[in-house]
Amino acid sequence: MPSYPSPSWGEWGYFASTDPAPPQGPHRREDAGGLGNGEKIVIGQTNQNMDGTWIGIWMSQTSSPETAAQAILANVLRLYADARLLLDNERFASCSSVSILAAEELAKFLSLIQMQGLKRGDWHKHQAKHVGTASFLLRRQYLAALTKVLEGRVEKADEARLKQLEFRDNEMPLFDEVLAHVVSDGSLKYFADAFSREADKQKQRGFYVDLGDDLSVRSTPLDITKDLAESQFNFTKKAIRVLRDAFDDPNE
Repeated sequence: MPSYPSPSWGEWGYFASTDPAPPQGPHRREDAGGLGNGEKIVIGQTNQNMDGTWIGIWMSQTSSPETAAQAILANVLRLYADARLLLDNERFASCSSVSILAAEELAKFLSLIQMQGLKRGDWHKHQAKHVGTASFLLRRQYLAALTKVLEGRVEKADEARLKQLEFRDNEMPLFDEVLAHVVSDGSLKYFADAFSREADKQKQRGFYVDLGDDLSVRSTPLDITKDLAESQFNFTKKAIRVLRDAFDDPNE
């Protein structure tokens, strides 16, 4: 996997401040907790804690493909943090839509670090980005479930074949077990919603009042329930966690 940003590499990260006023950027990196060697950084997100302190995301201000990835990832984390605040404050419609926006941005980051295909020309196509992130999550969750199901039950040679989806007729019960995992954890439904454009429709419903030609109200953001908001938020949360786990995996 290409060497793109992770917290331990020091090209982006979190900072904390006990100052009562929110941090303003740009800063020198050492002002954000002694990280790095003094180059200019940009504050990408700040949120106030319950105790009055501030936390935020910083990233180095340079011009390179790595910086593009850093900027996009910082925006993913900003949107995710905002969605968390919206969910905690029962702003369910906005939480749902912002969670979906975070997933769209994540698809761009995944393409830049070559962990998921997304043509540059598709960066402005909402469905393509929804499918990109949902496909990444489904593939990772499927492989994790497959590894768990096959452990100690098949020979190594057969395990390699099955990971290529080459199941023989008498092995289909194994496939059914794996499929049950990605159904129960929601990964398959997230992909289906992305592919059918349902994710984009829900994003729109969270932002706008939809009217018919006769001015009848078809839907309003108030139709977005807590369950729907939590589902979209958890999708983005899972995708980010799976990405983090991939960065931490020495075999990647």
